[in-house]
Amino acid sequence: MMFEEYLKDKVSDLKETLVEKIVFSDELWKYCAANSCGKYKKSWMCPPAINNDRHLIEKYRAFNKVLVISKVSPLEDPFDLEGMEAARAAFQRILFDFQKHFGTDFRYSLLGAGPCSICEKCTYPGNPCRFPDLAFPSLEALGINVTELANTCKMKYNNGVNTVTYFAAVFYD
Repeated sequence: MMFEEYLKDKVSDLKETLVEKIVFSDELWKYCAANSCGKYKKSWMCPPAINNDRHLIEKYRAFNKVLVISKVSPLEDPFDLEGMEAARAAFQRILFDFQKHFGTDFRYSLLGAGPCSICEKCTYPGNPCRFPDLAFPSLEALGINVTELANTCKMKYNNGVNTVTYFAAVFYD
């Protein structure tokens, strides 16, 4: 498959599953509301802007397949927050490059890792998103429990001490 071929040397693991196996749960929005990542009420791609948006969830459910992607990155120690953010930013660049490569030639949609990072400061809530064709929400923002997703796809969620693993998904037909 073309998506796997493009990504195989850029990520740590790839697994395909059916969209019907993906659980979208309202429970995860409670964690978003606790604002642990600092983006609640600050991004068009995070709750409450997309909180409980059934229309958006139905957009993803309309696809047949999901390619789940993970990227494992080393850290200096388990508390290396700068390393974690650098690894997430590098993973997001892989996803942005994916979008540039495939453009609009194919019907697909992405869910990424963590909050949108296209703009240094999001225009939410006062103005529309500057890059609606490039921006994509995180798995968690749509209510997908990444640990459960990894288990469903038989992927490793925890890859050892001094590592961080980020997940994303490409929904397609």
